[in-house]
Amino acid sequence: MLNRDIIESIAAEYVVEHGENDFRVFADAFRCPIVNRGYLSMTELIEIVRWKSVRSTTYAQRNTAKQVADVTLEAFAAQDPCTAARKLDGLHGVGVRIASAILTVFDPCRYTVLDVRAWASLEMLGLRELDLHPSMSPDSAETYAAYLAACKCLAAEHGVTLRTLDRCLSVLNGEPPGEWT
Repeated sequence: MLNRDIIESIAAEYVVEHGENDFRVFADAFRCPIVNRGYLSMTELIEIVRWKSVRSTTYAQRNTAKQVADVTLEAFAAQDPCTAARKLDGLHGVGVRIASAILTVFDPCRYTVLDVRAWASLEMLGLRELDLHPSMSPDSAETYAAYLAACKCLAAEHGVTLRTLDRCLSVLNGEPPGEWT
């Protein structure tokens, strides 16, 4: 069964495989200027988009610096994840999944990344029924809000951060680790 030690151990596998890229966008040196100013620069947007989906980078470059600043300022000030994700979804090259990455970089204690591998892991663990319905698309703000709520419950239950849980779920990729079988 899933517990804190297993979650942290599996999350460590993610860090070994993706560490450099992951730490770049979550490092204080990258995050602090964003948090202090309350919005993203164009360069920061491109860096986050590249981290989440390289193929979306070209589309994200179609935004203007003003658009990026205005939209991210509004999104970061939003009181709920649905509104925040919808605002960010208005930028070129940013769908709900990339919006979740942007929000997570801004505040990893409040948000987590919506990822199809992590989604499959929640399903494998039998936890997708926590307000997530099979008909829900991973590309809607409502789905992100429900997914985030499920992840927050699971992280709190096991005493881990949302980022640790996300890394674990991404590695599981819908498949139980060998020692579970």
